[in-house]
Amino acid sequence: MGPEKKNKKQEIIFKYNQTSEYYDRRYIKIQEDKYRLILKEITIYEQLILDAGCGTGLLFNYIGSLITTSNNPDFYYVGVDISINMLKKFQSKLKHKAKLYNLILADLENLPLREHIFTLIFSFTSLQNLPNILEGVKESFRVARDGADVNISILRKKLNKKRLKGLLKPLIKHMKIIDIESIEDVVYTGKVLK
Repeated sequence: MGPEKKNKKQEIIFKYNQTSEYYDRRYIKIQEDKYRLILKEITIYEQLILDAGCGTGLLFNYIGSLITTSNNPDFYYVGVDISINMLKKFQSKLKHKAKLYNLILADLENLPLREHIFTLIFSFTSLQNLPNILEGVKESFRVARDGADVNISILRKKLNKKRLKGLLKPLIKHMKIIDIESIEDVVYTGKVLK
């Protein structure tokens, strides 16, 4: 890893370690707007889910809020983040909540996971923090099964939409781009193409 790439990642780790205590208060509404938009068209049941850039677990909590005692959770969730403090905050919320999850401290460009295992991929507002978005996408797709559902959001102000669409087109079949001004991210959905 070159020094520029290493420095950017160190900056991201520092930033998120510092903001973990107030992250939920600041971003919960913004993130839930994205989750609501995406999850209305997706079933999580019988899925092996990767949340690439899981942060403090806002997506996991949102999924949990959709589950009632009558529709027992039948999915397995793996959250990956580069910030230990974000994962600690996430873990503190889970002590009594869930059994079907793992949290992993890792770099999204170097996932310590086997190939071809996940059936559902989420990455909300994380990939734009990487030195190379495409490397993060390819790594997430490496661990996904062919045809896995993929849902990626990129912060609009950090995005060259035309360029990213060109990069993602050969990797996502049935790609749909959701670009709504009231949401701070542009969302790319579809199926992993291997």
